[in-house]
Amino acid sequence: MLRLRVLLVAALLCLLFFAGQVPGAAGAATPTPNAVRLESGRLLVDGAPLQIKGIAYSPVPMGESVHVEGGPQGDYFTPDYAYIWSRDLPAIAAAGFNTLRLYGWTEGVDHSAFLDACSANGLKVLLTYYVAPLKADAVFDAAAQKQVTDKFATEVARYGDHPAILMWSFGNELNGVWMNYKSVFDRMQCAGAWVAQGCENKVPEASGPGSPCFVPTTCMYEAMFTFFNDALVAAKKHTTRPMTVALADVDYLISGNPATDKIPRFQAKLPQMDIFAIQLYRGGTFGSFFSDFAAESSKPLLIAEYGVDAFNDACGWKENEFVQPCQNYFNQPNAPGGADASESFVGCKDPASASDPCQFPGVKTQAEWDTKLTNEVLAAPSNVGGVVMSWHDENWKNVDTQDKCSKPCQTADGNPSTAQCLTEGTKWFADYAKPNQGAGCTYKAHITCSNYDMQQHDICGYFLWSAPDRYVNEAWFGMNGVNDCGASFTDQYGGHRLSALSPRPALQALSGVFGGKGGAGAQARSCADMANCYRCTRHYWNIETHTAPGVLAGFCDEYCPGLKFTGSGYVDLNAADAPKPWTPSDTDDGTDGGDGGDGNNKPGGTSAAPATIGAPSMLLAALALAAALTL
Repeated sequence: MLRLRVLLVAALLCLLFFAGQVPGAAGAATPTPNAVRLESGRLLVDGAPLQIKGIAYSPVPMGESVHVEGGPQGDYFTPDYAYIWSRDLPAIAAAGFNTLRLYGWTEGVDHSAFLDACSANGLKVLLTYYVAPLKADAVFDAAAQKQVTDKFATEVARYGDHPAILMWSFGNELNGVWMNYKSVFDRMQCAGAWVAQGCENKVPEASGPGSPCFVPTTCMYEAMFTFFNDALVAAKKHTTRPMTVALADVDYLISGNPATDKIPRFQAKLPQMDIFAIQLYRGGTFGSFFSDFAAESSKPLLIAEYGVDAFNDACGWKENEFVQPCQNYFNQPNAPGGADASESFVGCKDPASASDPCQFPGVKTQAEWDTKLTNEVLAAPSNVGGVVMSWHDENWKNVDTQDKCSKPCQTADGNPSTAQCLTEGTKWFADYAKPNQGAGCTYKAHITCSNYDMQQHDICGYFLWSAPDRYVNEAWFGMNGVNDCGASFTDQYGGHRLSALSPRPALQALSGVFGGKGGAGAQARSCADMANCYRCTRHYWNIETHTAPGVLAGFCDEYCPGLKFTGSGYVDLNAADAPKPWTPSDTDDGTDGGDGGDGNNKPGGTSAAPATIGAPSMLLAALALAAALTL
C-alpha cells in the first residue's frame, strides 16, 4: 500500500507539473537565468551576442482605434487576431528584424500563444508594461505606488522567463511632463518647488549647484526614480530577464554635462535598471549622444525608439514658417509635399540646400534617414541595439496630437469641407485663418485635427525643428502603408478588421542593413491572399473571450503562414467539445458541421472558456488520484 501511495503521489506531481507547462496554460515558464544576460555591456541570448534590431509593433488596423471603449485598445495579441500575426511575423523576420517592441496589452489575459508564435518565427519581444498617466491632482502616495508596482509584478509573473521575452520596460515615457509623474512627485514630496521654478528643460548653466532649480530637481528626480526602481525590484522576483524604463529624451538626460545631466546625477537611484532605454528623435544624426552617454554611465544603452515619418509636410517648410495654422490638408488636390513619388509631386520652393529633404517625396527621406540612423545605432559600442518606429502606419494616432484644433473643421456648424474652412469670405474662414481663434487651433495645427475618422489617413502632428521637413506626422511612421480590406473582413461591430500592407522603400533599405533573407515571408500579401487565414480564424474565434481554440489546435496553420500551432498542446483534441478542422469549402456561418464557429461574427467558437484546454482534463485526473490517496 505504501509503494502504491508513493507511485500515486509521483503521478499526481507529474500531472500537476505538466498541467502548468502546457503552452496555453496560464503560469510562468520555467526560469532560465542564462538564456538572456548582460556581460561586459553586451546582451547575450543563449550564450551568443544579440544586437537588437527592433521594430515598434502596434498592429492597430486601419479603421480601428485604441481609444474605443470596449474595443481591444491596442491588444491584438490574443488568438482571435492570429490572422494579423500571420501577416506580420514572417515578414518582420524576413526583413531581418529580430525583436518586436510592444506597448502593452490587457492585464490578466494570457498572451502565451502570441509569444509562442514569435518564437516560432525567430523573434524576441521587448514587452512594455503600460502605466497610465496620472491626473494632475492625483494622490500618488506610497500605497498608490505599491498598487502599480504590484500589478506590474503580477503581469511579469504570468509569463516568467518565456523564451520569446527578451526584456521588460516599466512604462513608456513616464519622465515626460505630459504623463504628470514629475509634477505629482514634486507636489507631494517637494512642496511644488520644481514646478514653481520652471525647472523642466533648464539649460545646464541655469540648473547647476546653487541655482534655484538644483535642490527641487534633486528632490523630484530622487522620488520618481525611486518609484521606478521599486517597480523593477518587485518584477525581478518573477523573472531573470533584464529590466528597463523607456525614457523620453527630455530635460537633459544626457548632454555632455555630467554635473547637471539627469542620468549621471540620479542613476544611483536606479540600481535595478539593467539597461537605459531612451527614445531619441534628434534629426538625421544622433551626433555625440552615444559617446556622451558612454562617458556619463557605465550601463548599456538601448535606443527604445528612433526614426522619421514618411510624409513630407509643407506646413513645416521654411517658406511656410509664418503660415499658422497649417493651410495644407490630407487628400488636398495638387497639394505640395506628400509621401510618395509621382509625376505630380511638388517640393518646396526655397530649399536650404541641394539636399534639403523638403524637395523630395517623404518615403525617399524616410529610407535615407532611417538607414543612416540605424547604422549609427549599430556602430556605437555602448548600444545593445535600437527599435525603429514603426511596422506600419496607424491612423488612430491622428487623435490628440500636440498641435490640433479644439473644434476641427469637419465638426464645424454646417459640415463644411476642409477647403471651405480655408476659403476667405466663408463664414468659417475667420475661425481657421489664425491660431487661437474660434476653432481653437494651436500654432501649427492641421485644421482637421484631431481626426476621429480612423479610415482617414490624416497628417496630424506637430512642428519639430529636427524633423527633415520640420514637421512630425504621427500616423505616417510605418515601414508599410495600410489599406483596409473592407467590410467583408470585420466582425459584426466593425472590429477585427484586416489591413493589407504596402511596403515602403525604408523597409527594403533596413532589410539590407539587417541582412534580411527575404523569401516568401517578405512578400506583401493582398486581402485576397489573406482571405482564407482570416476566414479560418473567424470560424473559431469568440470575440467576447478573445479565444480561438481551433487556431490553437493548428487547424489554421495551413492557411496562415507563420502559425505553427499543430501539436502545441494548447487544445485537448480528445475532449467532447474539441474543435473540428475547417476547410475553405466550409461556410462561415457555423452550419458546416464543424465546431460551431461563427461566421456571423457573434460570440461563438467551441466554448466561452479560455483556450487553455488540456490542463482541465489533467486536473480531473489529478483530482481522481488525490481521491485515491485518501483511501
